[in-house]
Amino acid sequence: MDQISDQQLFTELDLETDGLTHVSAAVATGDFETARAAYTDHLKTRTTPVSPPLDGYEDQRGHGKTGDVGITQEADRIVDRVFEFVGHPPQKLSREISWNEDPVNYEQWPISFNRHFHWITLGKAYLATGDEKYAAEFVDQLRSWIRAMPVEIGTRWIQGGWAPEGKMSLSLDAGIRMGQTWIPAFYAFLESPSFGVDDCIAMVKAFRDHAKYLMDPVHFRSLSNWGVLEANGLYHIGVYFPEFNASADWRDTAMSRLRQEIDLQVYPDGAQIELTSGYHHVSLRNFVMAYRTALLNNLDVPDDYLSSLERMYHYSLYSAFPDLRMPAVNDSGSFDIRSAMRDAHGFFPDRTDFEWASTDRQTGIAPEPVSTAFPYAGHFVMRSGWDSSDGCLFFDGGPFGYGHQHEDKLNIILHAHGRTLIADPGNYQYDPSEWRQYMLSSWSHNTVIVDEQSQHQQGKPREQYIVDEPLPHTWISEPGFDYVSAAYDEGYGPERDRTVTHRRSILYVKPGIWIVTDILTPSDDTIHHYESAFILDAEIASAEDLVTTSSTLGGPGCTISALGPDDTSLRIASGERTPNFRGWMPKNGDISCCQPTPTAIYSFSGAGKTIISYIVAPISDTGYSPIVSVSSAATSPADFCAIGGVIRTTDGSQIYFVQREPGDHRVHVLNGQTDAEAGAILVDGSGCIESLHLAAGTGVSGEGQLLSPGDLVY
Repeated sequence: MDQISDQQLFTELDLETDGLTHVSAAVATGDFETARAAYTDHLKTRTTPVSPPLDGYEDQRGHGKTGDVGITQEADRIVDRVFEFVGHPPQKLSREISWNEDPVNYEQWPISFNRHFHWITLGKAYLATGDEKYAAEFVDQLRSWIRAMPVEIGTRWIQGGWAPEGKMSLSLDAGIRMGQTWIPAFYAFLESPSFGVDDCIAMVKAFRDHAKYLMDPVHFRSLSNWGVLEANGLYHIGVYFPEFNASADWRDTAMSRLRQEIDLQVYPDGAQIELTSGYHHVSLRNFVMAYRTALLNNLDVPDDYLSSLERMYHYSLYSAFPDLRMPAVNDSGSFDIRSAMRDAHGFFPDRTDFEWASTDRQTGIAPEPVSTAFPYAGHFVMRSGWDSSDGCLFFDGGPFGYGHQHEDKLNIILHAHGRTLIADPGNYQYDPSEWRQYMLSSWSHNTVIVDEQSQHQQGKPREQYIVDEPLPHTWISEPGFDYVSAAYDEGYGPERDRTVTHRRSILYVKPGIWIVTDILTPSDDTIHHYESAFILDAEIASAEDLVTTSSTLGGPGCTISALGPDDTSLRIASGERTPNFRGWMPKNGDISCCQPTPTAIYSFSGAGKTIISYIVAPISDTGYSPIVSVSSAATSPADFCAIGGVIRTTDGSQIYFVQREPGDHRVHVLNGQTDAEAGAILVDGSGCIESLHLAAGTGVSGEGQLLSPGDLVY
């Protein structure tokens, strides 16, 4: 790219800055060659700003965590021009790099290539060994990139590699380079003989070009992780190149944007508005990187900046499964929060729950409450505890999300006995393939398909992807049970047909049984066909008499028993392509390919309100289900939409339950110990009675009447 002249560069520097006396004198006489050398010497010898710790910057595949040997081996591959990105096998490029090259025919490959995380690997190898070949490789790539690539790309962008005809780099990539890769690489190679005056000045000019680009409001994408990445990158330039006249403006603008984004894109319950575990932490990490950079260099930040981030850490912990991984929702795999919780404990030392997570349960106190609702995100977590064997169900009853969305409302994920048993496939690579479309649709999630159609929220006005207040739902959490209910009424299929509304209510009888009830309510009198799926992260799955049993060899599994319409059928789908994709998940976390996965498909139909319940229970590695049998029970009067059942368990107890249309707020659970009616009457083992009247999750206590375990009449 064409860079600014030396004269323009020195015009934009504050030559009154301490340490620039020789630069100023040379510029005054027009001796720009001497000025270049003097400014480079200043950058190499200055003690402030404080250089960022290279260990704080990992390349995106986690290299740098296995010691010097692993680093040098990876760096040697980079020197040989062998690169590995976005889950694809290593690719060897020619010595003459084409920065828009796409050797795997996947546009995210050149996007990742141009973010330069591999320069961090080269920097670590150089600092560990002093071998000049790593510096020479960095310099060669730097020169090549500056010659080839524009920073100022205008207002248009297409997500793809760079080419002469319209494909342009992404604004968030400029933020990533500046906030995460270029500055640590600059410091890593600053004293290398290979990194000479010409290279140093060219890189400084490129930093300046990035700052100009990122300052332009046109290139700032608020309300997403993009905006945080861009603002963090701009902040880093302003901090590490304070000699520029504009550096204070760069810092102030970036910090103002960051503080504003905390309020704009983090719900009061702590969830980032994209409602995606991985991107939640992309935003959080970049908020924190800017904060740490400010602390390192004694720069002011807004008084409430750090305290405003506490709720993001809180959401991360309380939405996680007992293995301290957040669930795979929307465009994200499951996310290990332990590193983030170490940061959280450092920032908030009084939070003993953060300490517990940061020390992997060694010190601190396990989180309370055990079950948690996040009303703005619409995420509900129903758990028995935090030990590795404890059960935990995640339920999504919330809004679509602002980006990276899947058509998955009312989806569930079940984790117990140390592993996920009912799974969400998570992310698939960002391409136009049929696999990607499958992963985005309801067909790949644990929810209901209506008349062969997926949910369809995509394409609504973008402002409707965010909520100003929680969507309607009901949430109750008591010592013996949890109850949640939410609905989907946004339409199915390309035409977004809203004839059918799906309500899912989940009654969790602690510690180990979840009763999932679906009520399908059409606005017409025709017969509608439904399919409800449960994707089983298992090696083996069987279907018999509407009972699904899954297991892994020598490990845990789960059982799912259905009570529903007379025509209800069950089959196990695995690796199906026609008439629709069914039974697939990414292979061992590789988002570039899928493998067959057993999926329980319950099919049924009905005119008018149709109701079905699934009794879900984990199976430990002993292979024995806690449930002996499930049978239906009559409800009265017979003309309302309700379903009743009796669950007999291996400990000899019987659980009687009734779930009915939530408008009446009546859900019964009767088992003699934690006898409960969520929404009408609670009866505990001592005969204590309360009445709850629900309105969007609130409860008002009062007196009621005692119900016996056999009493299923309202």
